[in-house]
Amino acid sequence: INAPKTLAKILPTTGTAVPSSSDIVTLVCGKEDMVCTDAVDDRIDCFPNGIATQAACVERGCCWSVSKGLSVPSCYFPVNYGYRIQNNTSSTSQTFTAALRRCSNPDYRSKGLIDIMASVVYHHHPSMLQLKFYDPRHHQNPITMQSNVSYGMRDFEIYFNQNPFALKILRKSTGITIFDTSTGGFIFENGLIQLSSKLGSKDIYGIEGDSPPRDAFSWHKWKTFSRKLDLNTEKRKQSNFPAYVVREDNKNNYHIVALQDNPTAKFTLQPKPSITMTTNSKESQLELRIYVGDNPILNFYSNYYNASIKDHSNKNIHFIRTMKTRLLANIKPAALKVPVAKFQPTKLSHLTTQKSYMTLKIQLQRWAMPYNNTYVVISWMTKINLNAYDYITILCKEKEELAYKSYYYKWLNMRQSDTIVTDLIYDKKRTYYIVYYTYSCNKANACGFIIKNFKLLDIDSPDVLSPEDDGYGFVRRPHPLIPPIKVNMANSKRQYNVSRYHHNPYMTASGLHTFNFGIDNSLTYDLKWYHGKKSLMWDYVAIYRHYPKNVSNYIDGQWCWVANFNNSCNTAVEFERDEHYYIAYITYDYKKARYLISETTKYHNFTAWMGKYRQFLKCLRINDVIIPGTYCSSCYNMSAPMFTPWSQTQTENIANQLRDGIRYFDLSIKYLSWLQTKFWFSHNKYLTNISLASLLTTIKTFTSKYVNEIVILHFVDFYDFTKDGIHDDLLDIVFEQLQDYLAPNTYIGKMLGSFWKDNKRIIVVYDQKSRSSKYQSNDLVWDTVHSIKPNFEGENKISFQARDFNRINNKSLSVVPFIRLQQLGGQIPVSVQTLSNGINSQIDNWLVAKRNRIP
Repeated sequence: INAPKTLAKILPTTGTAVPSSSDIVTLVCGKEDMVCTDAVDDRIDCFPNGIATQAACVERGCCWSVSKGLSVPSCYFPVNYGYRIQNNTSSTSQTFTAALRRCSNPDYRSKGLIDIMASVVYHHHPSMLQLKFYDPRHHQNPITMQSNVSYGMRDFEIYFNQNPFALKILRKSTGITIFDTSTGGFIFENGLIQLSSKLGSKDIYGIEGDSPPRDAFSWHKWKTFSRKLDLNTEKRKQSNFPAYVVREDNKNNYHIVALQDNPTAKFTLQPKPSITMTTNSKESQLELRIYVGDNPILNFYSNYYNASIKDHSNKNIHFIRTMKTRLLANIKPAALKVPVAKFQPTKLSHLTTQKSYMTLKIQLQRWAMPYNNTYVVISWMTKINLNAYDYITILCKEKEELAYKSYYYKWLNMRQSDTIVTDLIYDKKRTYYIVYYTYSCNKANACGFIIKNFKLLDIDSPDVLSPEDDGYGFVRRPHPLIPPIKVNMANSKRQYNVSRYHHNPYMTASGLHTFNFGIDNSLTYDLKWYHGKKSLMWDYVAIYRHYPKNVSNYIDGQWCWVANFNNSCNTAVEFERDEHYYIAYITYDYKKARYLISETTKYHNFTAWMGKYRQFLKCLRINDVIIPGTYCSSCYNMSAPMFTPWSQTQTENIANQLRDGIRYFDLSIKYLSWLQTKFWFSHNKYLTNISLASLLTTIKTFTSKYVNEIVILHFVDFYDFTKDGIHDDLLDIVFEQLQDYLAPNTYIGKMLGSFWKDNKRIIVVYDQKSRSSKYQSNDLVWDTVHSIKPNFEGENKISFQARDFNRINNKSLSVVPFIRLQQLGGQIPVSVQTLSNGINSQIDNWLVAKRNRIP
């Protein structure tokens, strides 16, 4: 924008009909000089609703040419339909503004606006550009820029055409045009705004939450991306996420175009390829934001949710909010080593007068015996989407102290409301504040936690909640934050132990999301137990690094009261997969006046489980053993992060899956002919960043280290295998890497002891129909694994079905998919994670119920 340029050679010449190849620019807009192109793929539908007739088409000022195809529009916009730039334009180093006047085209649907304004603005982030079209009568000075701000190296080059108005945006780093409105058909009416742009490629994502097939570029109408991620489930049914992503080239460069504050937009795809955006906006404005850079997803997320998180090192950002429910659970803000704004109430008094979207409360609550103390209670409530790294803290000090100290913090984790009873005992000599912090970066790229709101506890008349008292001077539940060793049980209400009843505690583990948005190698435990109704109020569970002999030697912070949770709770302990852990169910014995460990369960290390049970397994065949596996095993690092919720099926990489005991890997692979490394794993059309070579290296390294483990690689689906010899190329790579460990298919009837004796511990399963004559009779390739559809009248019947199948088909392997879609109540899951949450819990329960029967 520093030197506005005239857009050259993008529009056809004037005339009734012109060839699309013409590059002469000699046209003006208006009905008298209507320009109709004869290129069918360039057409923008002028009559998308209803049946078009020639008379109605001409009345709208559009071109008419009877089409042969059913989807090809016969009525389409002239390329010079829309607006032109008037003489009054202005530009600075950050902005370009132009006054547009409507051409002498007939009104499209209602009275079109004669004069509108167009502005192009560089955002303070060098990888974002802001476009805005608006009615100057209702929107004055829509974008305010700050002076003396460094805008960085910009990745955009802007061109425009005056008559008719057209805008072209070039991305300098790739040399690709990412936005071009020279297609015509620009409409700006009351209640209707339409804008069309050419696309750099047909690799577009975000339409209907999916990537449309290439043959969908035939004037098909699509809704916007997906339901906007909102914690309010009722709003999910109404709101959309107005953005689309275009992959520019084969080097994984892409950009995002987002419609700001226009959630009802609809998109139409044309064969050019081009896209038409239509919105029924009542605000008389259309605002677009274009995001590029090394990670457009990060830029888009940071701006759209007003969460300026800086992490240039991680290019595979998992930004979907529903995937970060336990973010930073036990990490203190100070540990992140970023600046935190100093709390000085007198200098922040202006925040109390501003209208805030966050309502804070700080209250007091009296807790009866055995605590007999008054605790500080904090709560918050907001109706907007919170940032990823918002937290609240309690700051307090005595009168003679100079600085406020933090005595409690809580990550909000996107929760829009909550109430927490802290373990901070109220002291009348102290002054208490609840302070709300958010992580943000200014225009100078200085990042840290800033204060957005705070609330003072009124000492003279504090807000007091109803006491926690059962009416007899005792509490009705344990304090959730005070550990058992700090509770004076001698002052508690005496309870008599019920008859012995096993609660069967156990643990599961899942990925923990960290400050860098990605999934960490550490895990978080879910503590679970049965028969919670038979438990006593002071029962608790805890995690130990050794066999528990002393109730107090559990891992710091890794405990929870049974009475405060519905049969399960979660922690955030970091642990190593190569070690064993224990969970203990602990109850208080009033006769002995001390806590006793009533039950203990071991969380097994499954890294070498076949070697551990070698004596049991050596006399069994491979198809007599229940082997744990994962679906679409390599789909844990997706190349298009925006669609991770619908394509990612695993949270752990292959190495961690092996250490967790997985021995069957379901693999879907895609052939990319234009890359040097041609075989990459994918989930349907969604590509991963995992190559075949990297997976084979991981498998080979693991089997070399653990000499008793047998691994099954099942190649299930193949995408873009359109030429002869591609399957041979894939198997050549597999044989080159793993041939020394490959087990012949004649081993199907042998005992596992033979696998170990001959050191043939990797099974490659490949569909016989896909193999050429080169590998058709190769005994190192096994035939397809048979899939058994389980009878879901009960999980107990699954194992019986597998055994019945193997009695008949005793020379083949079989796999049982654990899927119970009927449990979702007919609802479509918002992500693969949501779907798996319901399924995996059933598998957990079934496995635990069978744990005494399965070694």
